[in-house]
Amino acid sequence: MRSRGASLGATLLDALLAVLLGSLLLTAALRLLVGVQGGTLTLIARSDRLQAVRLTEAVARIDGPGRAGGETGEVLEVRAFRGTGVACSWGGGLVVVRGVRLPDPGKDSVRILGEDGRWRGHRLVSAEDRPEGECLVSGPGRRQRWTVDPEPELPWVAGRYFERGSYHLADGAVRYRRGRGGRQPLTPELLHPESRFVSTPWGLRAELRFRPARGGAEAVRGAPERMWHVAVSNR
Repeated sequence: MRSRGASLGATLLDALLAVLLGSLLLTAALRLLVGVQGGTLTLIARSDRLQAVRLTEAVARIDGPGRAGGETGEVLEVRAFRGTGVACSWGGGLVVVRGVRLPDPGKDSVRILGEDGRWRGHRLVSAEDRPEGECLVSGPGRRQRWTVDPEPELPWVAGRYFERGSYHLADGAVRYRRGRGGRQPLTPELLHPESRFVSTPWGLRAELRFRPARGGAEAVRGAPERMWHVAVSNR
């Protein structure tokens, strides 16, 4: 017959074994959770990086070639294309406007296509809405009369309006600044401070250097930052 002390000892041993087993299971579960979390963070970081690369490539297609600036090349100054004006008739300044937004004389410049086939730059003085009946050009768009400075010497057939802006690789993100406004983030904050725009013999390039994912496998292994070279314009 087992004594009361022996029974108590067995109970304590069972309890210790249960605690030890529970600790092992908890540790394994935590390690699994950390591994899954790290893998998820790495996938999110890779997705964010691709978003930044694609956005920078889109800048080149939409806003055209720019000029690198800033002390370390972190600024890309552009004349961002915003829309067109198709002339209703030769001369007179009547146009059908089509674009991502209407022209704004306070911040836009225009390039006018003359009847000689050449584009010339002008300042947009005014863009006044006109009745539909004054323009015979078919299709969607807002009817306006443009006044530009200097006044074109030749009749013109079309115009394009542009907005001055700049893209920045600053404070960990790709950012856009319109005129003198603030720099608005276009991507998550994942860029290394050494990211920049550089001029090369083959054209303007963006060097996007990324930080390791926080808590991800790259950060655990201490992997170096990766860099993508994105063509912004070609010579």
